[in-house]
Amino acid sequence: MDINELIGLLNEVLRIDAKSDDGKKISFSLSAHMHERIFELGEETVNEILGYDDELLEDPVRIVSKRSCEFLIRVSSKMLIRYDEAEEYPDKYNQLTYRIGRPSLKMVIALLKKYKDGPAELCQEIRMRVRRMAERMESDGASILQEAVPIRTRFLQISLNDDNPNEKVDYLTLCTSFCFVSGYNLGRTLLPINSLDDLSDTSAVRRLRRGTTEEMEPPRRKYINELVYFYARGNSGETWDYQYLSYYHVLEYFFEKIYSDNMVAKMRFELTRPDFSYKRDRDLLNFEKTMRKTFKDLYSSSGVNEIEALNLTLKKYVPDLSKLRDGLNEVSGTIVNYIKTADTPYSTSKIDLDAPDTTGIYTAMTNRIYATRNAIAHSKESISKKKFVPFKHDKALINEVLLLRIIAEEVIINSSKEL
Repeated sequence: MDINELIGLLNEVLRIDAKSDDGKKISFSLSAHMHERIFELGEETVNEILGYDDELLEDPVRIVSKRSCEFLIRVSSKMLIRYDEAEEYPDKYNQLTYRIGRPSLKMVIALLKKYKDGPAELCQEIRMRVRRMAERMESDGASILQEAVPIRTRFLQISLNDDNPNEKVDYLTLCTSFCFVSGYNLGRTLLPINSLDDLSDTSAVRRLRRGTTEEMEPPRRKYINELVYFYARGNSGETWDYQYLSYYHVLEYFFEKIYSDNMVAKMRFELTRPDFSYKRDRDLLNFEKTMRKTFKDLYSSSGVNEIEALNLTLKKYVPDLSKLRDGLNEVSGTIVNYIKTADTPYSTSKIDLDAPDTTGIYTAMTNRIYATRNAIAHSKESISKKKFVPFKHDKALINEVLLLRIIAEEVIINSSKEL
C-alpha cells in the first residue's frame, strides 16, 4: 500500500477528507462543535502504517505477528468501561506480557481494509464515532483513527518478552484464559470477537418503520405482557445464544395450551367419527392405539411433545408465510436465500418460504428452530450430539437469531387483541 492508497482507504471508509500536500504527511478534517478541526498523521506514523502487511484473521478476529498476537475484544458490560490508557499485565514466570486497551493502529488499518467491503451500517457507526471523538481529541490523527472501531471493542495484545525463546504459543488459549481471569477478579466480561459479522450486530434489526417519533402512533392492540418481556430481553441480550433462547420463550409460552387443545381435538374427532361405537371392543382398542403416543407424551415430565407443540404454534401464530418472508426481507436482503440454501452446525433443514408445500415449510422451520434450541440449551460434553460452542458458533447463529426474532414478532402480533 502506498500513501495514495492509504488516503483512498481513509476517505472511502471514514469520509474524513484526507489528503497529503507533500507526499509524506497526511492531514484530514472533521467537524466539531460547528467548526472544522484539522488532524495530522506525521511522516513517521504514515511510514509505519505503510509498512503494515499483517493479515487480519477471523475465528477469532486477530493479527498474528512473529512474537505477538492481537485480538479484538468485546466488552460485555452494562456499564461502558473506558480504556484511555492501556493496562499491562506482565507474566514474568512465563515471559509474556498482556496489554489491553484501545485497538492498535495496526489493527485499525487492518479493520478498515475489511470495513471497505463490510456492512454499510458498520461503516456508518464508526464514522459517527470518529466525529464524536473529534470533539475531545487533540490534533493527533493516530489517536482519532484508533477510535474507528464500534463501541465496546478493545484489543488484547499478548506478546513474548525479549528473552522468551518460545515462538510456538497457543495465543487463543492465553486470550480466553485472560478473559476468564478478568471476569473472575474484576467482574468485567471480555469476549473475543469471533467474526467481523459480530461487529455489525445483525440481531439489532437496524430498521425504522417510521421516520420520526411524530409519525408513530400509540398501540391499537393489547399484547400479552409475558411475551413482551421475553421479546425485550432478547433485544437487550448481549450474546447470540441468550437472544435466541429469549425469542424461543415467546413461542414456548403457548406450548402446553396449544398441545393439550390439539390432543383434546384429536380425541373428540376420533370419538365422534360415524364409524366409531363405544360398544364395539375393536373400536375402543383402535382408539387406544391411535392415542397411545399422545397419552405417553401427556404423562411425561413436561406433558408436551415439544417439537409437535412448536409446529402447532408456528402454524397457528405465523399463518401468513408471505408476511414472514416480507418481514425477513425488510431487515436483511440475504436471509431468505440463506435459510433456503444453508445448513447450520446443528440442522440440515432448509426453509424455502416460496415452496408450494406449506406443510413442508412448517416442518423444516420447526426442525431447524428446535435443533438450534437444543444445541444451545443442552450444550453438554458429547461426542455424538451437535452442540453450540460460544464464540466458535456465534457467526452461524446470527441469521438464526434474526429468523427467530421476526417469527417471535409475528407470534406476539397474531396472539394480540384489539384495544
